[in-house]
Amino acid sequence: MMESKKSQKELYESVNMPKAIGKYHELNDLIASISSKLSNVYSHNEKEFLSAYRVHTIELQSELKELKEKVESAEASLNDDDAVAKLEHEVSWFHNEATRLRNQSNSMKKDVQSMHDRIEALKEQRLFLSNQLKAVMKKTRVLEVNIYTLFL
Repeated sequence: MMESKKSQKELYESVNMPKAIGKYHELNDLIASISSKLSNVYSHNEKEFLSAYRVHTIELQSELKELKEKVESAEASLNDDDAVAKLEHEVSWFHNEATRLRNQSNSMKKDVQSMHDRIEALKEQRLFLSNQLKAVMKKTRVLEVNIYTLFL
């Protein structure tokens, strides 16, 4: 045992031992500094991540805003399309109504014309019958006068 203590002492006193002890202390210092370096790297990475996250969030918000505007534009376009379709439907209805009324008007004009022609025919017939009646009445008076003169 003594010998092992002695060999340990010799080992500590050897030329390479101070060098090994120096390296040991350097390693301990390096291990102690690694923790702070890792903390710095972690902090730096966290800042970069948050910065990238903010930029990405801003880009997403901008894109979302653009998409909402596109949706609103598309809805307005659809509403305009609906309004146009409604107006086209109304135009079609008015066109059909105008055609129906034109046909009805033409039919009524034909009816009026036929009534006018009938009235003219009835006037001519009335005039003819009136003239015949007058002629018959004249003949009747003449005959009455002849009968009266025959009996007198």
